[in-house]
Amino acid sequence: TEALQSFIARKSTGDGYEKYLGLISVIRDDFEVLSQLFVMNNREQLDDTKLVDYMNFKTHFERPLERIVLYIDDLDRCSEEKVVEVLEAVNLLMAFPLFVVVVGVDPRWVTNALKKKHKLHFEHSHHDNTQTVRINATDYLEKIFQVPFQLKKASDEEVKNMLKKLVASM
Repeated sequence: TEALQSFIARKSTGDGYEKYLGLISVIRDDFEVLSQLFVMNNREQLDDTKLVDYMNFKTHFERPLERIVLYIDDLDRCSEEKVVEVLEAVNLLMAFPLFVVVVGVDPRWVTNALKKKHKLHFEHSHHDNTQTVRINATDYLEKIFQVPFQLKKASDEEVKNMLKKLVASM
């Protein structure tokens, strides 16, 4: 029992595995610290003994910081590889309540990028003899985007009105 406990203690506190974790793991650890600092900061603001610090904080910010909102637009103008990398990063960010991520994208482009990157998982091959269970790219995206919504397509008349207003404001 002592040998087992000693081994676990040594491995859990050592840095032997850290060099193999990679960038995503390091970023995840930093986001965890950042998230905890936000929570601690908000708690301090409620503590009367920290009122001076809070007033100093308020000189820099109108309202207390509660969330970081990240806007990603034009993802559908990126290469398929970059789209998948960004989706992986968004998935990482969504693990923390600190982050809200808003993504403007054509879902067809994202779906195609996923299919290209993860062919084995998303496509069915007639020559495939493996027992791999196929999933739909849309199901994968539902795990990342919790509140998807689609903008309605503008009619020709709406586009004309918008252009008239833009020209008139110049």
